[in-house]
Amino acid sequence: MLAVSLVLFSIIFLSPLLVFAIPIVSIQPPVLTTGVGNFFDVFVNISNVTDLFAYQFDISFDPTILSAVNVAEGSFLLSGGFTTSFFPGFIDNTAGSITFAAGSLIGAIPGVSGSGTLATLNFEGLTLGTSSVNLSNVILLDSSLSFMAVPEPATIILLGSGLVGGLAFGKRFRKPKA
Repeated sequence: MLAVSLVLFSIIFLSPLLVFAIPIVSIQPPVLTTGVGNFFDVFVNISNVTDLFAYQFDISFDPTILSAVNVAEGSFLLSGGFTTSFFPGFIDNTAGSITFAAGSLIGAIPGVSGSGTLATLNFEGLTLGTSSVNLSNVILLDSSLSFMAVPEPATIILLGSGLVGGLAFGKRFRKPKA
């Protein structure tokens, strides 16, 4: 039983990490501490991506602390040397959101690989305080316009917890050897 558990653990957790580079999209910094009238840049970064052709994301923030001023294209897709199209999305400072920010390469060309900045978000501090800046609804497309996997840490934790729980449950009801 222990040997089977180790094999399952190796297949589920180690194989994908060794074989595939999983792209990670992140916010830097994820939390802003502001002062009244101060301006801050926040970067939407990507790392470990292969063949990125297009992306889309949404942002949320505390509208009582921050006001979104501008969304600008980052240098990552441009680093491929190709023409790009960028849509800064819709800023809603009442709801505390930036929705449908998107970028794409133009033409039948390969995507860009590596790590870099997808977009730069500029915020103004409205009051003294701290606000998280959250990323959601991330969509990544490769040059064949296929969806790329964007991992969520909670999914990996749930999978691992389920595996451990299943093994413990199975061990509890295993018949003793005679």
